[in-house]
Amino acid sequence: MGPDQAASVSMLARLRRELAADRAALDARAAELGRAAGRLNDEPWQAACAVALHAWYTCLETIIERSARALGEALPHGPSSHRDLLSLGMTEVPGLRPALIPERLGPDLEALLAFRHFFRHAYAVPLDPARLREHARRVDRIAAEVTAALGAFDSFLHAAVVAAGSE
Repeated sequence: MGPDQAASVSMLARLRRELAADRAALDARAAELGRAAGRLNDEPWQAACAVALHAWYTCLETIIERSARALGEALPHGPSSHRDLLSLGMTEVPGLRPALIPERLGPDLEALLAFRHFFRHAYAVPLDPARLREHARRVDRIAAEVTAALGAFDSFLHAAVVAAGSE
């Protein structure tokens, strides 16, 4: 195995390890969200739910960004960078990688992105339990599909490691 090949195998193996930790964090945030969403009549649980929603979406963004950066893709910048990053994650790049998450989840993920933006910037606005419940249900509805898609992406990366190591 030459140095370039070794570097590729090492990068892909490291990416798989980092993404496995990110996926575990995503699952942990979903579990936290499930615990908090059942207690939204209490303000502290509203805050816990909001934090878990924010963290779940941010974790997903981190997975997309980490993957794009490792594979040499240009990361979006500017006022629409978060929406563009989500679009990047839902887009197959022929010859490089499959989509990380299914495009059909776009509307739900865009709603969660909007909540993340609200939560990050609306410091003095009271949280709305009905909206929190709606977003918690949204995550509950899509989390398994997101997890499965990220598992499929991990399988793609594993195959790439094997292929790069056998060339």
